[in-house]
Amino acid sequence: SLGSVYECGACLDIACIKQLLDIRATAHGKGLLESAAKQEFGLRKSWELGMREETAEYRCPNLPQQRRIYFPHENLHVYRNALDIFSWLESAVITQQDLPRKYANDSDKLATSILLNLAEGNGRFARADRRVFITRAHSSACNLLTLVDLLEANLVLEVDSMRRQLRLLIKHLDN
Repeated sequence: SLGSVYECGACLDIACIKQLLDIRATAHGKGLLESAAKQEFGLRKSWELGMREETAEYRCPNLPQQRRIYFPHENLHVYRNALDIFSWLESAVITQQDLPRKYANDSDKLATSILLNLAEGNGRFARADRRVFITRAHSSACNLLTLVDLLEANLVLEVDSMRRQLRLLIKHLDN
């Protein structure tokens, strides 16, 4: 269930990028989830399977305010890269009314899958369990890279920077 708590935290990041929640509501929700995570972490620690939670500053793309880290996956470069990719897609593709809805829906689905699988996978303690979620994130990133190529070919959308970010993400997930 710790993976699901982390996944819910990623859902709040997505809602924040989509401007469905403001920074205060996101922080409040993450605070509640953090409490649940700490309780489960305490239980796991009592089983001597503990992990360390980070306390560094954290910023959700498109929001100027800094936030503290609530969950360990938020400090991972690969997760931050995925947030940047989602943020770009949100502004350049998902919310654009003049683009075919299929592109927007597929982009949203794949980018969301990357974030949620990275978060949930990080909440798994067994290596095999983590690998399942990382593999799903990798598959979604590969599919999204193909979709980005289609966006460029069919809609004359500049995607070179996004393509580089996606390739970097895929490279990190390969390791």
